[in-house]
Formats: sequence, C-alpha cells, structure tokens
Amino acid sequence: MVNSLADFRLQYKCAKMVLSGRPHSIDTTAIDRFGDKHIKIHQLNPEQVDGFINNWFKHIYGFKSQQGKKTAFDMIGEINSHPRVAQLIDTPLMLTAVCILYHEERELPGQRAELYKKIIDNLLYRFSYRIFKENELLKDQEKVVEFLMTMAFVMQKNRVKGIDKRAAVDILGRVFPQKAEEDKFPYRRKLEKTFDHIEANCGLLKFDDGQYSFWHLTFQEFLCARYIVDHETDYVAAVKDYWSNEWYNEVLELYIGYLSIDNKKWANKLVETQLSSFDAPPFNRWRLASKSLQDIPRSRREPQVIELAQTRLQEIFKSKAEAKVWADAGEILGWLGDPRNLEEFVTIRGGKYKLEGLGEVEIKPFEISQYPVTNSWYKKFIDQGRGYETPAYWSEEGRKWLESARAKCPRFCYDRQWNCPNAPVVGVCWYEADAFCHWLTETQRDGYKYQLPTEQEWQAAAAGKIGRKYSWDEWENKRCNTSETEIGKTSAVGIFLEGCTPEEVYDLSGNVWEWTQTDYKTKLNQWDFIFDREVQELLAQGKLSEAYRLSEKREGNLPVLRSGSWYLNQVYARCAYRFRNDPGSRYVGVGFRCVRTKK
Repeated sequence: MVNSLADFRLQYKCAKMVLSGRPHSIDTTAIDRFGDKHIKIHQLNPEQVDGFINNWFKHIYGFKSQQGKKTAFDMIGEINSHPRVAQLIDTPLMLTAVCILYHEERELPGQRAELYKKIIDNLLYRFSYRIFKENELLKDQEKVVEFLMTMAFVMQKNRVKGIDKRAAVDILGRVFPQKAEEDKFPYRRKLEKTFDHIEANCGLLKFDDGQYSFWHLTFQEFLCARYIVDHETDYVAAVKDYWSNEWYNEVLELYIGYLSIDNKKWANKLVETQLSSFDAPPFNRWRLASKSLQDIPRSRREPQVIELAQTRLQEIFKSKAEAKVWADAGEILGWLGDPRNLEEFVTIRGGKYKLEGLGEVEIKPFEISQYPVTNSWYKKFIDQGRGYETPAYWSEEGRKWLESARAKCPRFCYDRQWNCPNAPVVGVCWYEADAFCHWLTETQRDGYKYQLPTEQEWQAAAAGKIGRKYSWDEWENKRCNTSETEIGKTSAVGIFLEGCTPEEVYDLSGNVWEWTQTDYKTKLNQWDFIFDREVQELLAQGKLSEAYRLSEKREGNLPVLRSGSWYLNQVYARCAYRFRNDPGSRYVGVGFRCVRTKK
C-alpha cells in the first residue's frame, strides 16, 4: 500500500495527499518512501476542538440548522466548565465519542470516571444490540464488560499496552469457562469467534502490529480501575502497593473517581490515608493523592480531606524538592482550590531610589500586588465585572483595540495549559491590563486608585533602595521560574518562597513579563498608548515579526515590560532589564500586576 501511494504521487505530482499513521505502526517502507516529508501530528488545540464540535453537529443537524449551532455552543460551554473533561478530548477518537454522548444525553458528566463509564456503556449497548443474535455468548453485556475489565487488569499488571490474540482468548475463557459437556477444540474455536466479534464491533479495541490494545490507554487504565473496584472490598488495601508505581498513577486517579460515584466515604478515605502518611521529595504520594481529589466531584469531597491536601501541597513549596515538583504541586493546588489570598497588596516605602538605568528618582509610597494578577482574579473582571462589555473601564485607545480585536477574554482563556486558576493570566495586552485596573478602582470602592505600575515603581519594588540585582539579590538557581528551571510554562504564583523581596512580593523575577505604564523610548509615564490598526492586523494574522518591526519604527508608543519570563534565561529576569512590545500584543509570556495609592 505504501509503495502504491508513493508511486501514485510520482505519477500525479499535482495531487496532494496527507497520510497518517501511529509511530509504532510506521515501518521502514513508509520512512523510506515518505521520510523526507515526515512530520509529527500534534493533539488538537482548543480552537480545533471547537471547530470539530461545530462541524460534527452541523453534519448531524444540517449545515443551515440553528439547532446544530446551539447544541455545539452548549457542549463547548460544558467542556469549558469541566477542566478534567477538557483533558480527554484532544484526539479525534475521544472527541467523537464525547460528541455522541452529548448528542444523546445533552449533558456531560463532571468527572472523568463517570464520563468513561458512560462512553463505554454507550458503545457496548450499541454493540450488544447489533451482535447478540450472531453469538449466543454475547447476549449478556455485563459479560463483555467483565472480559474487557479483566483484559485491562491483566495488561496493566504485566505493564503492557498490547497482547496477542492467544492471550486475549485465554482471558476470555475466564469469563466464559468451558462447560463439562463441551469438547476442547470446538470450545476454543467458539471463544476465538466470540473475541473476533468483540474486537471488531465494541469500538474499544484495535489491532496493530500483531497486538490487540485499547484505542486509548486511558480506556485500559479506567477498565483496570473498575475491575479492582468490582473485585475488592477493602479498597485501601487493594491498591496499597500501587502508590509508588508510576505505571498506576492514572489507574489510581480513575479508581478513586469511579469509587466516588457510589461510595463517597471510601474515595475520600483513600486520599486521606495517603496524605496522612509520611512522604519525602519528590512527594509522589502526596501529589498523586491530592490530584486524585480532582476526580471526585466537588460536592462529594470531604472538607477535612481538601484542607489536608492544601496543607501538604504548601508544605512541598517549603521543601528542598526540585522546581518542577513545586510547579506540579502549585498547579494541583490551583485546580483543587488555592486557600492563599492571591489578591493581597504589599506596601513599598517612599523616598529616593537609585535605579540602575533610570538614575536617582523620588518615589511616593505605594502598594503593589503581592503576586501577578492570576487567572482566577482576572476571571472576576470578565464574569462579575462584565469587563469586556463595559466601555467605561477602557481607555480611549483601549476601546479602539476592543472594537478591532472583538475580544471577550484573554487570548488563551480556554487553553488549559495557561489557565490554571492560581497561575498568572497571560495573553492579555496592555489595554486589557489597564481596563482591569480601572475596574478595580470603580468596584472596590476602598479609597484607592488602582493602575499599572510605572517603570520606576516596578523597579523600586523589585530592587529596593539597595539596588538588588534580582529581587532577592545575587543570582541563585531555584529562586524563580526562568528557562533554567525547565518548567516550560507559567507556574502558580508564589511557589518560589526564596525568590521574594524582603517585603514579600513574589515573582518579580521570571514567570511572566509584566506591563507598566511607562513608554520605552522616552521613559515618560503615560495614561494611554496609541492603538495602531495596521500592527493589530499583522498580529491577528500571526505575522509577529512583521508586527514587531513595524511597531519598533514608531516614536514613543511602546509600553515597558519588566520581570523576564518562564521561557527566557536569568539575564532577562534582572531587576534592571527593560523590554517593550506593542500595547495590542498578547503573548503566553506576558501578564501584569497592579499598584494602588490613596485617592
């Protein structure tokens, strides 16, 4: 087949083809004939997921049907409100299964285990309806489920993702044992025929390179978890040896999630037992147990277990663990519920400051937000404040940007990688950050005026009167989120405890660039920055380099960025390092924080 397609391409050079295959199934023939064009297909991003859902329901209801549009819109809304479900739909197979489920039930379960159960039950119902007349053994759907669970359990136990047909049929024999009156060989042939029916029609299994496996590894992990729940009574003892085995991480999360559907007490007890035991760096047990709580519906999580998980995760920040471990603990805490006050402000003394690159300046006392503005805080601006629908919060140039961009939220607000509640909001331009500050001034009514920091205020908070090189002084590893930590994205705010200033302001070095209200070239503070429609159009088209070059040509219209970022090294995280960008740009490495002064 590979040679036929390759020869066809040579004969008809104008014909364009895309051939896809799984890496483990691509043999040397495919590489030899198509290796020069070999690329990796990435998982679906949020925009592609939305497009897929819209097209799927257009196909079901008709391309002009309003019902199709509404159903797609409702389903996308449900996915966005269930972060753990959103993790599952980055492949066409799983997204199709979820679309079918939503089409039939008009709602999605709020947790993964229940979603998997419904998908599998749905597939097997269709399977049994089609097949039971052809095979006497398959009349009982529960027997098919038992076989798939047993197969998944055995595969997980043997640490394999695929087995040959003989092993699969042997497992089937456990579920359908040989009767006394049956001969061995006819019985075996009946089992093989039964397996062929199941494999071809149940929608859960596939055949690759002589091995049978589940379409998605998490199907195997979920069915294994379901097997344990159905075959054990002491749920803690049943999995006590799995907590230190990474191969069982997903199994444990799904096990606790599945158990919580009908047994809230045991699910919470499992988590509490692990959190109550001793753990040491890298704290795999505590992190996994805390993460497993996310698979229990919020209404079924016991308050004392949530509080214990929050305490353990914050203890990890105080440990000598690696930065990646802190980052993972911070992200789990964010999705679980961060009990820290992430909207706190810290006082910065006034007086004369010698600021490297800016000279000696007189700074009036002010307060600065202890952390960069987080996704959860910014969400209040979107939802409670109706920030993108209230022109009064926006500057004159900001309203021009808003009309042009037609934005309703930050650029990456639906991308799970960037929207952890306690991580800095990113993908916000200068105008959005400025509007957030105006919203705070209008709604807090606490006697303060909120705004973006001037460049001088920002550096005074970061470097102090003694002119620290970094927010803590000389460079040391593991004090901030820069490329040296290899975290590779934004991290929860405030997890680098030794990277704060003496006043306990966090993340002034690294994590995200932060907007200021100072112009880069003139070093003058401005209340607004001119909106350039031509630059905005280039940004919208993804022509970032062209947009940057065009904006650089302008005089006195680029706001200063400070702090460095997670994707750059320590040089950019120095307190005195200055950078700039177009006020309408929205990048994954740019966020902001606020200052406030008495009116």
